[in-house]
Amino acid sequence: MDEPELKLAGLLATQSRVDLIRCSTEAGSGHPILSPSVADWEALGFDVSEASDWGRANFDVLEVAMALGDGFTLVSAVYGRSMLHQTAAAWRDAGLGCVEGLHWHEAGFTSKEALRWRPRDHNVSSARAIRDEYVKDE
Repeated sequence: MDEPELKLAGLLATQSRVDLIRCSTEAGSGHPILSPSVADWEALGFDVSEASDWGRANFDVLEVAMALGDGFTLVSAVYGRSMLHQTAAAWRDAGLGCVEGLHWHEAGFTSKEALRWRPRDHNVSSARAIRDEYVKDE
């Protein structure tokens, strides 16, 4: 695994701590804010300077996790900022929390696709197996 994949694996492995991360936006502005707790960032494997760098670049924890999982560095994420903000916003608008949104995103689903699978009582694994034709849909 390369470094972004290792970081994403670490992010997903700390699911109980990720549940505490706030994926919010500034009131009314629509711009993400850095979680006020540096400890939350550290729990996800980010050091203080890295969290500060991403925060100063106006990325929140969900956006950072998605960016790293998709192979972005901080510099390349800045150039793809609009797309990353829109992607994370779509997951938030769909009502999928950080952890759940990360799992669906990592599996290659869009937020709209995830919302179609969930009412049919499918989790990420079963939806991926059906989508990839490993099993038939019931």
